[in-house]
Amino acid sequence: MCIPLGISTVLMFSAPTGLTGTFQLTYMFLTYNLVSTVFYTAVSLPYSTLQGLMTTNQYERGLLGNFRFLCADRHDRGRNRVYTDRICGKQ
Repeated sequence: MCIPLGISTVLMFSAPTGLTGTFQLTYMFLTYNLVSTVFYTAVSLPYSTLQGLMTTNQYERGLLGNFRFLCADRHDRGRNRVYTDRICGKQ
């Protein structure tokens, strides 16, 4: 599922230049939904179920989920900062 996710992500950010108006919006809508609702869900669902397989203790599963989201949030913030700095010209 990673290969279709990668291909559809590239398609999402490379809209054909010949499309205008309603066709361009339709293309953006379809590719965005394909990425976010089909392929990203198929990749992230098994990853999300790992905490339930690691322990049967409800408290530990909650802690694992909290740490997973905490680390994912920190990673996203760092990645977004790097991208923003590159786009704005800061090195």
